[in-house]
Amino acid sequence: MEKNAVRSGAFARRRRDAALPLLFVAGFCAYGCNHGSMIYTPLLVLDGGGDLFAVGLQATVFLALAVALRFWLGPLADRRGTKPLMALGLAAYAVTTPLLGLCGTFAAVLVVRCVQAVGMAAFFPCALSAVSEVAGQRNSGLTLGAYRLVSSVALTVSAAALFPLVQSIGYAGTFTVMGAVGALGLLCVLAAPVPGTAQRDAERGAEDDGPRNPGLLSQLRQILAAHRLLTASVLGATFVAALGYGLVTNFATPFVEKAAPTVNAGVLVALVGVGGLVANPVAGWLVDRRDSFSTLAFFLGCLGAGVAALALVPAAPAGMPLVGLAVGVGYFGVATSAVALIAKRIAPEGRSSFIAMQQNCIDVGAGLAGIFFGTLFSFASPAVGFVLWGVVTMAVGIAILYAATDAKRRAHRV
Repeated sequence: MEKNAVRSGAFARRRRDAALPLLFVAGFCAYGCNHGSMIYTPLLVLDGGGDLFAVGLQATVFLALAVALRFWLGPLADRRGTKPLMALGLAAYAVTTPLLGLCGTFAAVLVVRCVQAVGMAAFFPCALSAVSEVAGQRNSGLTLGAYRLVSSVALTVSAAALFPLVQSIGYAGTFTVMGAVGALGLLCVLAAPVPGTAQRDAERGAEDDGPRNPGLLSQLRQILAAHRLLTASVLGATFVAALGYGLVTNFATPFVEKAAPTVNAGVLVALVGVGGLVANPVAGWLVDRRDSFSTLAFFLGCLGAGVAALALVPAAPAGMPLVGLAVGVGYFGVATSAVALIAKRIAPEGRSSFIAMQQNCIDVGAGLAGIFFGTLFSFASPAVGFVLWGVVTMAVGIAILYAATDAKRRAHRV
């Protein structure tokens, strides 16, 4: 028995060691296709005679469809396994991205972007869930933090590499290259030994008794309702952080340029990215060590302090580097610690549903930030808005910490 257990453990480690590099390469390919399409589709539309309304429409339709699809695809991945959905997502990018360069009308571009929305909704939540499962409970946080760095690297590479490609071989050739990158990612997913639902059931000695839930939305409601504190804390923190991130990316640069013309406002955005590079692995490592809502509250505090301090940059421009770093560390720390907490506290058969909702909070929060704060700034100055939202963000962190402490106290009493 002991020998069998040792062999089983060694086999599991070999599968994990083989799967993670493949999943990281697949993630880089998927993020590269997604970022490249988001950056260059607007330019394609404008060069084809479209206007700014058409540019905004394709982006809105893409994002709205992805958000809607996650309500269905997350639970479907929990029921059928993450690997088929990851393969579907990368196949959508591999097949449709080359078609973007061949689109002769805006309607054709819109259709392609809708198919790519399926790819975005299917791949990314499932990939995070698969990475956490392959990494195992002990190191899932740090592994997820490292995996989230892939997105930053892919954005940097795609932004730098695709521009000269467009200049030399045009949009059609560039999007074809991107499609080949998506195909490479698909091959990595197909080769990765990611456990499916049937394998999980077999390892637990469970029998397949057919569907255990009447519907996918009912399954989603059951998972969220069974973890109320986690649902409120993780999804609430993610939504608040995404609104704050959208506030900074949409309004911080024009505010600083107008209030302090001598300051290079672009440095602020760059430092936000640097803060993210630091926060992603650190946040995952902290969750591995503590598995506590205090990590989430800490990064919300960093984000809130950074957003509020933006109001002081015109008066104290020397503090801008610290402000940018605080915003980056706070936002990316919240996003990573949220996913890591889900990985720690939700079983694999419910994890994709939870992560899909967390991803929706990011997209909806960032998408609403422009409208919400743009309306607010018609009544109040940007400086007041930054301070107000910074205070709200820190208050949410304190509320999460209090709720978690109270829940722990109640559990000890019982």
